[in-house]
Amino acid sequence: MATSRALFANKMLPEYDYTAIGCWAHSLHNRTYSAAKIMPIKLNYYANRLPLSKIWIPVV
Repeated sequence: MATSRALFANKMLPEYDYTAIGCWAHSLHNRTYSAAKIMPIKLNYYANRLPLSKIWIPVV
């Protein structure tokens, strides 16, 4: 998962995979706010598909 370019991981249950979920969240935070940024194209891909009215996307 550390080398994945995706923003989402599938099939993790908090009852069993709490540590994995925490690590994934930490990894996403680091990828968003460090030198290894997620490509803006990928952010736009996901932002355009979320069913939310207000989405905050960091400016790259």
